[in-house]
Amino acid sequence: MNVIECGPKPDQELIDCLDNLLNEAKAGEIQSIAYVVLTDKKDTGNGWAAMDKGNVIMIAELELLKQDLINHFVELRNEHSQ
Repeated sequence: MNVIECGPKPDQELIDCLDNLLNEAKAGEIQSIAYVVLTDKKDTGNGWAAMDKGNVIMIAELELLKQDLINHFVELRNEHSQ
């Protein structure tokens, strides 16, 4: 009998990214963070930590990230519609 696992599988790219961020935070290089998450059940969430060190800069960077994400998904849509 074969057993097939059906649960969520960890994403190595995500794990590597989080490991790198954690190492940079432990080294004191990262001073603040804002994040958005998507769970295996398609729930979303967001949060931040240590945002008292440059709020205006962080908000501006979030807007740039938002535009980068929009551009990425528009590009993917265009690739799939050809």
